[in-house]
Amino acid sequence: MKLYLIGLGFDTEFEENHRYLFRVAGSPREALMKVAEEVEGEFHFDSLVEVNYADGRRVEVGREPTEERLFAAFVGYYIQGEAVERHGILFAVERERAEAKRKIKELLKTMKAISPHVDGMKKIEEVDGHPIRVLPGKFTPNLFLYHNDIKEMMEG
Repeated sequence: MKLYLIGLGFDTEFEENHRYLFRVAGSPREALMKVAEEVEGEFHFDSLVEVNYADGRRVEVGREPTEERLFAAFVGYYIQGEAVERHGILFAVERERAEAKRKIKELLKTMKAISPHVDGMKKIEEVDGHPIRVLPGKFTPNLFLYHNDIKEMMEG
């Protein structure tokens, strides 16, 4: 089983609203199908991240957490000459929320952006009834899929 972060887009008249969900599943397609069955209304899949590694630690599903926890930070920033705020999700591993937020803010200082900030944070201890833990270990790259890749996967 793996931990997935799935980005959804909800189209409106002039903008797109977004929602991000964590799910545990055996494959990317299974994670997407779970979300498709539970989310109401018209939406499309924007992105999927298979979260294998974060902040120098490997991410494991199904084992009791250690003292360190996985935190997801929803961050915002601006680019000179653009009228909209951009967003992203960064991960940190720490024992406490305040330390994770401090770490994310330090990382944001390295960005070439205007007014980078943390909009929200979530401690990821359990998803879909499965405990989530982080441990030192071998780097396994996170899998990233985007709108067209996901559309093709769901149709195939």
